[in-house]
Amino acid sequence: MTQQRMTSLPSPRCIGMDGHLRALSALSWRERRNPAAHSLAREVTQHVTDHWGKMSLLVAELHRRFTLAREPVKEAMGPVPLAPGSVLDVDDACLFVAALAMSVGIRCRLVGARYGRSWTCFVAYETESGPWETIDPLRQQLGQEPDERLLGPLPPSDVEAGS
Repeated sequence: MTQQRMTSLPSPRCIGMDGHLRALSALSWRERRNPAAHSLAREVTQHVTDHWGKMSLLVAELHRRFTLAREPVKEAMGPVPLAPGSVLDVDDACLFVAALAMSVGIRCRLVGARYGRSWTCFVAYETESGPWETIDPLRQQLGQEPDERLLGPLPPSDVEAGS
């Protein structure tokens, strides 16, 4: 049985993933203000009030709107993908869900998970009662605990960010 490590400081094996989570987190924080993303998030989540319900609807919209790839489809990170029919990888999927969730007031952070030598990404969100829950936008159903988890940075609250 492999022991799982939770850390906010990267091990030598995940230095690259730490930087990647930081960059993806910064991009999702910035993209939460994208007017088209905010409009879509409000439309998709308008009939639910709880965070779990909103996150579930955003993941369902991700699967309805896009073709999802298990392998990376591009090297550079860009703005939140919104064009229906686009092919998204795990980074794009996490960006979509996190940016849209943050645009409707749900604090999110990205979580890297290592399985053997491969890394993947999930989105953690703050529930109304305070604890954080993790959601897998790709619904990968990996069936095992990761060998290592790395928490991405916490986004500032809108109050802390001066918004």
